[in-house]
Parts: sequence; structure tokens; C-alpha cells
Amino acid sequence: MKILVLGGTRFFGTHLVKGLIKEGHDIIVATRGNQDFSFKDQVRFEKADRTKLEDLQRLATLGPFDLIYDQVCMSAQAAHIACEAFKGKCKRYIFTSTGSVYNPANGVELFENLFDQKKYTINLEDTNPYDYQEAKRQAEAVFSQTASFEVVMVRFPIVLGQDDYTARLKFHVDAVLNQTPIFFPSLETKMGFIQSHEAGEFLKFIGEHTFTGAVNAVSSGYISLGELMNMIETLAGKKAVYANEASDVNHSPFGFDKDFMMPNEKGLSLGFNFDLLKGYLPELIKFYI
Repeated sequence: MKILVLGGTRFFGTHLVKGLIKEGHDIIVATRGNQDFSFKDQVRFEKADRTKLEDLQRLATLGPFDLIYDQVCMSAQAAHIACEAFKGKCKRYIFTSTGSVYNPANGVELFENLFDQKKYTINLEDTNPYDYQEAKRQAEAVFSQTASFEVVMVRFPIVLGQDDYTARLKFHVDAVLNQTPIFFPSLETKMGFIQSHEAGEFLKFIGEHTFTGAVNAVSSGYISLGELMNMIETLAGKKAVYANEASDVNHSPFGFDKDFMMPNEKGLSLGFNFDLLKGYLPELIKFYI
């Protein structure tokens, strides 16, 4: 296939591109060029600003594309110009979305239908650039309601991995190792995660599938934050120190006050084999230790 990847030069995007390379596809990777990447000699690289219509129109002239992966769309406007630029130039479009489109609630599993992107009101006016939830909701709405090509919206939870530049799991391991106080709104909160290589594999898988619409991509099983901290304590040989009040430096980056449980039944039904969360977490924690 002829494939365009917008972004894809770090974290799970690199796993996606490396997987596509192994399959022998004709790949163009387009980014602003700010991030170096190891597979530059194995793909065609185009420097482009994802937020500029003229840049996307230039990329469209390199098509038509069987498949476009969009790793970096962050607004209704960005989705809109993609729909305009790639009209008639794309068969299938995979948008990397997020579980943040949902409203978490304790005891409630966040199935795909709990956010209906096909009925969500589109606002092409400028929105708060720091409102990640609304940005992704708007992008999903624009793609699903206005695109002339097939669209898949892959909703990821927090992504973990040895290559995680956000170091969110590492934050918790370091806190235990260094006996640094850490604050959680609730240790009873249950969460789901996915590994970076698993996320890349799912993106490649869904690009080869006929499915359209929204799908959760999450490792199998949930874990409470208390269980996670107990796991870190056992492997580190130290007890966590908990803070009674939150601050900018001690608040857990996993510190949600509501369960964040995204079931993966739809992805499983499509034939993808998700890894078991509690099966790989100990090894990842050991890596950070």
C-alpha cells in the first residue's frame, strides 16, 4: 500500500512505522522535522506543518494514498483541513484519538458508544489549546461527520513503555525508590493502559482491516492504583510515602479521582490479541527500578 504517516517519529508512532516498513509498504512520513528518527533512510520524508492547509495539499499531490495515519491532529480545524486536502486522495484514514473523549465515572466501563462522535456539535472556531479532551472530541466529530474517506478513530488510554518520554510510570517508581511523598485522590481508582509497541501494532492492524468508526485499544485487564503501588513496593523493596495534600510536584500523573476503564471487547472481536496488563507491568517496573 501507499501510506502517509503524519507524525510517527517518536513513542508508539515509531513502532507503527517500523511495522509498516517490515510489511514492505511505500511510506511517506511527514513532520515538522524537529524530531530525529532512526528509520529516515527507509521511508520518504517530507517536512510539513500539520496545521497548515497548503502543506497538506502539497502532501496530497504525492498520493493518492491507500492509507493515512494521523498521529498529531489536535483540533477541529486540523481535522477540517485534512478532510479538505485529502478529498479524493485517500481511501482510509486512521486518526489517533484518546480515551479522554469520555467522561469517566466510578464503576462504569467506557464503551465506545458513550461518546458519539457522529452527533457531537462541531465548532470550527478557535478552542482552548490546553483542553485536550475537547480538542480530540472535536477532531473525531469533524472526521466522522465530514470526511469523504473511510475513517477509524483509535481511542488509547495512557500509553506505557520503556520509550515513554512522559515518564509517568517512572515517576511512581522513582517516588518509591527515593521515598518521595506522592499524592493520589484515591488509591481505589481502577485504570487500563497499553504498551507503546502494542499501540503501534494495533494501529498497523486496524489499517489493514475493513472496520470503520471508533474503537478502544487497551491492554486486557484493569488495575487499581493501590495495586499498582503495591506492585512497585514489592519489586523495589521499599514502602511508598503518601502525601495528604496535593502539590504541583507530588500529584500522581495517574491520579484520577474516577475509574478510567476502557473495555477492549470491540478490538478483540476484530481479531487483535491484546497483551495482559498485569502480565507485563512487573517487567516494566523492574526496567525503571
